[in-house]
Amino acid sequence: MRGSLLHGPHLVAQVVRGLSAQGAQCHAEKEIRPVCRKFMQDPMEVLVDDETKLRLHGLQQYYVKLKEKEKNRKLFDLLNGLDFNQVVIFVRSAQRCMALAQLLGEQNFPAIAIHGAMAQEERLSRYQQFEDFQL
Repeated sequence: MRGSLLHGPHLVAQVVRGLSAQGAQCHAEKEIRPVCRKFMQDPMEVLVDDETKLRLHGLQQYYVKLKEKEKNRKLFDLLNGLDFNQVVIFVRSAQRCMALAQLLGEQNFPAIAIHGAMAQEERLSRYQQFEDFQL
């Protein structure tokens, strides 16, 4: 099954092959940690003793710098050329998110749009649909 999840703002597309993964990786050297703590409110620090535990196997990321008018064509070239189960596409705005979700649907790529203008409950519901392959 192929599916797309759209979300904004300002992040990078992630292509997931047979893997439903959540999380973020952050690595800070010991000298930087005190500075980070100083500027963060109620920070949570997670220390991992083995860096190999931080790798997400099966995750591929793509970044291509393009002019705005070239983006849709390149996205569809990538989607048609890659073998994937699910795709997460991050865009700049809620408006772009909705427009791209519609365009993906017109090109027979099922899509779920999630953006900051939605109520949190709706975003969580849509994300759960994506995780459960309910497109």
